[in-house]
Amino acid sequence: MNDNYTIMIDEEKTMKCNQCEAMMINGVFCHETGCPNTHKIWDADSETWTNVYQCDICGYDVLEGEQCSCHDDE
Repeated sequence: MNDNYTIMIDEEKTMKCNQCEAMMINGVFCHETGCPNTHKIWDADSETWTNVYQCDICGYDVLEGEQCSCHDDE
């Protein structure tokens, strides 16, 4: 069996949303329309859905409450 297929199946079983019936579509985790977690990501460290914002300088996604690594250079 293809290893990528096995990984996708494993991720599908473990990734869940506590606000909607989320699912995997073509290997992409998708929330239902209107889910409050739609534009959030799962933070495994805190085990919560966390808002992300886009850094004004470099454009990378950064977890809410954290500072982008590009600010460390200044």
